[in-house]
Amino acid sequence: TYLVREQEDKLKYLIQSVLKTSGSGIVYVRSRKATREITNALKEHKISADYYHAGLHSETRNEKQDKWKMGKTKVIVATNAFGMGIDKPDVRYVIHMDPPDSLEAYFQEAGRAGRDGKKAVAVLLYNHADNLKLKKYVTTAFPEIPNIKRIYNAVCNYLQIAEGFGIGMVCDFNIGVFAETFHFQISMVFNSLKILQQEGYLEFTEEVNSPSRIYFTVNRDDLYRFQVANASFDGFIKLLLRSYTGLFTGYIKIDEVLLAKRAGIDEELVYKYLKNLNSSKIVDYIPRKKTPLIILTKERIAVTRLVISKKNYDVRKMDYLKRIEAVIHYAETQSKCRSQVLLEYFGENDSPRCGKCDVCQSRNELNLSIYQFDQIKENVKKILETPCNYESLLLKMEGDQDENIKVVRWLLDNEKIVYRIDNKLEWKKH
Repeated sequence: TYLVREQEDKLKYLIQSVLKTSGSGIVYVRSRKATREITNALKEHKISADYYHAGLHSETRNEKQDKWKMGKTKVIVATNAFGMGIDKPDVRYVIHMDPPDSLEAYFQEAGRAGRDGKKAVAVLLYNHADNLKLKKYVTTAFPEIPNIKRIYNAVCNYLQIAEGFGIGMVCDFNIGVFAETFHFQISMVFNSLKILQQEGYLEFTEEVNSPSRIYFTVNRDDLYRFQVANASFDGFIKLLLRSYTGLFTGYIKIDEVLLAKRAGIDEELVYKYLKNLNSSKIVDYIPRKKTPLIILTKERIAVTRLVISKKNYDVRKMDYLKRIEAVIHYAETQSKCRSQVLLEYFGENDSPRCGKCDVCQSRNELNLSIYQFDQIKENVKKILETPCNYESLLLKMEGDQDENIKVVRWLLDNEKIVYRIDNKLEWKKH
């Protein structure tokens, strides 16, 4: 069941809801700081809770996740870093304290509830301030192009890379220390790095436990000659080429454990092969790191030569804005079934009303069947192709007058039909 609750005091609502709900749940928030604060607030009310975000060590994350999966922790308060690969069947609720950036993210995160087929709810807590915050995220996610260039220059200075050098360099990069050093906002740094990555100037990973990566530094002909001259490496090189694509064009994430399993050899031998290939300058091998990384995919260039494609930038920004507007529409609509809104966003235009979300529940209070309500609504919509006043609308409608009045009032209350300046009613076009 999808619910949107308009709440000024979201924390109070959350605590009250969790106290009266059995089973385990997930609470999503936007910031790492909020995961800790909300967890502490839940614990103060004797609720078993823990927090989770990407900044924690992998061992800590796994431990927190396992305790929640085993039922030792009732509520996990997390950023969107939590959830990939989670298949806990008995999640009874997913509550979003803040609206996500897209309905794709919301649908995926909400879908972690009720996988056992039993009753579950996905609740979005929303208020007017969220509308303004979501729109502000657009400017945060897309810094001005001069600022992106400033950050590129600062990163290269910070890493002590001279113009014309740096291609292929792999550097540890603490985004917090960097932002503080140059007095940048962390969000602006993060989003600028992502845009620079999309433009092909660098790669940035904020993963605390970054997977190993390799890149073939020789061309295919030189690699073949190496294989002929070093037969002991031939089988391992073929395994790499079978297991991963794109090894000659950029750094590719690899899993040494998986390679060992496929080859039927010990994991230590895989490391030995990779290190020897690295020493022989056949591959550039970056072992698993526990700190964020920046990889220079091009040599440093002068800021005057740095090109951020205005067309691509504008297209991505417009796409992001559309996704934000879809989230706002979902949160603020009071006249269409939540499930229908979500499914229409993904291209399913003929889905039935769910009958259970907050919008459907308000319709159900009219004591009309879905069929009756929709028949009257469609009749109103057809009549108002030519705007008319309230009395004329009722006179033109067929069927039970009391039922007609109920539906018309509901449509007015939920702004599906509105008064024009000449006091005539019209069907509101979205």
